[in-house]
Amino acid sequence: MTIVELCSIAAGLFSAAVSLWYIWSVLHGGRPKWVTWFIWGILDLIILAGMWRGGHVTNWQIISCSVFAWVTFILALKFGVPGWNRVDKACLIGAAVSIVLLWHYPAWALAMSLLATCVAAMPTYVSAWEDPTRENFAAWMLGVIPGALILCIVPWTFAAAAQPATFLVVNGTVPLIILVRRR
Repeated sequence: MTIVELCSIAAGLFSAAVSLWYIWSVLHGGRPKWVTWFIWGILDLIILAGMWRGGHVTNWQIISCSVFAWVTFILALKFGVPGWNRVDKACLIGAAVSIVLLWHYPAWALAMSLLATCVAAMPTYVSAWEDPTRENFAAWMLGVIPGALILCIVPWTFAAAAQPATFLVVNGTVPLIILVRRR
């Protein structure tokens, strides 16, 4: 097993641990925006399929995120914040376009899904701004580590680096919002 494979597995395990911590926080009073997790679940699967279909590097972070996004979505249906808005609907349209692109243009599907992932984070950002206690600061902060770890080991190509870089930015933005809002 190469160092790249070991780091990918470590990033996936760390991502799973952070996800479990986040799930624990949902079970103990956290209130995630359920529609965000629904959209992220769809997009994570499209990103994973796009990476695989395009013959690109698939890392264990995206596999872990795909599984735990759906677990969090299911919990958010019971414990989270309900509602849809225009941003949510735009993300679903982006996901639908990504699915169509996936079969003919995997790189474009990956790009579209990653863009929609960033847009899908907006309701969570707004929710964290409105009430910073809804989100688990430590879990989101630790969520940047798997992306950073993957970025240290993968070749700097769009196919290999775009997903972990996007996840690093999305995960890192929530704690920044919480820190700013708490002041």
